[in-house]
Amino acid sequence: MSNIDPLPSKRIRKIVEACKVWEMKYRPRYEEILKSKIWRQSFPKIKIGFREFAGYLQQKGEIRLEKLKKSRKDKIVLSIFIILLGIGAFLFFSEYPKARADKPAPMEEISLETVDPLNKIGKGLKADGSIRVCHKNNPPNPNAEREREIQSLVAGHPIENMIPYIAERDEKVSSFLVAIAKKESNWGKHTPKKKGKECYNFWGYRGKENTTDSGYSCFDSPEHAVKVVGDRIEKLVEKKVNTPERMVVWKCGSNCEVTGGQAAADKWIRDVAFYYKKLQS
Repeated sequence: MSNIDPLPSKRIRKIVEACKVWEMKYRPRYEEILKSKIWRQSFPKIKIGFREFAGYLQQKGEIRLEKLKKSRKDKIVLSIFIILLGIGAFLFFSEYPKARADKPAPMEEISLETVDPLNKIGKGLKADGSIRVCHKNNPPNPNAEREREIQSLVAGHPIENMIPYIAERDEKVSSFLVAIAKKESNWGKHTPKKKGKECYNFWGYRGKENTTDSGYSCFDSPEHAVKVVGDRIEKLVEKKVNTPERMVVWKCGSNCEVTGGQAAADKWIRDVAFYYKKLQS
């Protein structure tokens, strides 16, 4: 075989891309290959033209190029997958500790009275977790002593919920609020209702506020009740109706004979005076 250099692979790619240039440059070599002794001995019966020979090389070049493209595509896809997997892992492990920290631990149900004794007198913690009065930055409760005095008398009765509001009134008014409520409703155990709803009227008060069929005022809340009735008692005290004997007008109005007679009036005065004096210093 004549001394012919093998075709380099880069040249084969150029053959695929520019056949005319390839034909002009390599046709002499092609003709030398066909005339060589090795070719005639190995392929005596094969007749191949230049076009078929060029097509054969072109096909091999396209196959190799396709494999190269596929290999590169697979590597790109794999690289993207690895990058996305890394990002997902980073986000997961960075957020996972926070998620565990935010998860509340299970808690046993404990009554507010167990946690906070002030809840019994309408202070301290509320059911929603907020605080009524107690806070380290709040000033001391100026009515704390008065609240304890009233609490010692009315413990176990519905009027306990009104203690904070009653204790805010002056001494005479708060004393009458407690004493009259004992006489008229046993501190809230016998009260008027309206359509089955509690009216918080512990004093037998008859005013214009949402009256019941029997003429008693029906209040919206304990605070509202203490505000209206306390204001009425305060006006009477300012008019010198400032003793249980004079405060009997609460029961009798202008004529005690209409409301049970003098004996009933005297009994009212004694009962109210008993608790009124207990709350007077």
